[in-house]
Amino acid sequence: MGIEVHPITGTLGAEVPGVDLAAVDDSTRDELHEIWMDHKVLVFRDQHITIEEHIAFGRLFGDLEIHPFTDNDEGHPEQAGRPVQAGRPVRVSREARSGFRSRPGG
Repeated sequence: MGIEVHPITGTLGAEVPGVDLAAVDDSTRDELHEIWMDHKVLVFRDQHITIEEHIAFGRLFGDLEIHPFTDNDEGHPEQAGRPVQAGRPVRVSREARSGFRSRPGG
């Protein structure tokens, strides 16, 4: 593997520096998927990507779910919420379970 990985704890989470989420090719996607499965939560700091690029990155790993109980952006319903940190928007991606639905994922 060529991607740098810094585990956050002994069991969960890793920071992944040096990856531009707006320019992920197939081999990088495959490597990120393996890292994700190993660490469960990945942190990508200092990303300067548009909402469209963020959504495209998420779609590299499968279909995105539009959560019915969150404050979604009308133009980008896949983007849930708009948290703010230090006076600037922060995009947060999360994989969520939809067990509350009669047919999860749909």
